Amino acid sequence: MSEIINAIKVIKMYAWEKLFEEKIAKIRFDEIKKIKRSLRIKFIIYTFADAMTKFMLFIAIISMLLFGFELNSEIAFVTLSLLNAIRLPITLYFPLAIGSIAENKVTLNRA
Repeated sequence: MSEIINAIKVIKMYAWEKLFEEKIAKIRFDEIKKIKRSLRIKFIIYTFADAMTKFMLFIAIISMLLFGFELNSEIAFVTLSLLNAIRLPITLYFPLAIGSIAENKVTLNRA
């Protein structure tokens, strides 16, 4: 704590307030820009997360048909069940992981 007070005294003694104010403002502006970017990414991911399983089901069925698999009700329901089982990790945990990575990157850049 005393180091901080001594540093403030030095800044005031040499009248460097304006210089340090500009440096701190730039650092804060850059940090806010990064936080806004991570929030935009989270918003996009959460917005499309609900439609993701339906889109994956569509892609899975189209892929099965293109590769010549026989599509019957058993395969369709098993595919739907598997996609519903992985829906929570894809729609909740994956966006949380991306957001945490972005926040950790900001934190590490701060240190």
